Amino acid sequence: DTEWSEITHGNRLAVMKDFYSALPLDRNDIPKMIVNPVTGGDYMRSLMNAKNRKIDAVIYAAMGGSINSKDGATSFTLPSGQKIAHGSAGMTKSKIIQARSIFRANECDEENGEELFIMYNDKALQTILADTTLTSSDWMAVQMLQSGKVAQNWMGFTWIPYQGLTFSASTYYAYAWAKSGVHFGKGYEEGNVTRRGDKKDLYQVSMAASYGAGRQDESKIVEIAFQ
Repeated sequence: DTEWSEITHGNRLAVMKDFYSALPLDRNDIPKMIVNPVTGGDYMRSLMNAKNRKIDAVIYAAMGGSINSKDGATSFTLPSGQKIAHGSAGMTKSKIIQARSIFRANECDEENGEELFIMYNDKALQTILADTTLTSSDWMAVQMLQSGKVAQNWMGFTWIPYQGLTFSASTYYAYAWAKSGVHFGKGYEEGNVTRRGDKKDLYQVSMAASYGAGRQDESKIVEIAFQ
């Protein structure tokens, strides 16, 4: 008879968060503008940018927050072994290497078919560009210093700029993650342009959506604290 192996299964509950934003546009102003701000301008683009910032915030919160099993019986948190302390230092080379080694130890890197990402903000950017040990290669130094940003693919990570990092007690909290470590979904997403009869027939440009994200596997997320 065949002896079956066992595999761990689990469902986690990612709670949706709603998003809504609207901008008014007086119909008397449209003829005065060179470009129609609704059909060819920045109104809807502004709302799309706000929507994207909301998505970033939802995913960021999911990386470090607690998440429950679908039945609510178990709560999962990011263990201390997946956290790199600030050590009264910035986003240093040693922290980036430590994060990389954690993924290797967990067998959650490119050797196992994963794609790795890491986020940074302006404070981390200052530290990285000022550290000659991180930009010692002539080509790398020229590319990064000329563009004023971190190379997109560097040290095994795809670098993602994000200014919404949690800042508490003089410490920022960034995350490195494997692509399959966090799941994202949306309930609905809709942009709309309507006329408001109750507001002197002005136009209202709006964007509404519902998003949710959840950490799927703690071994695929690394928290990096820095000052």
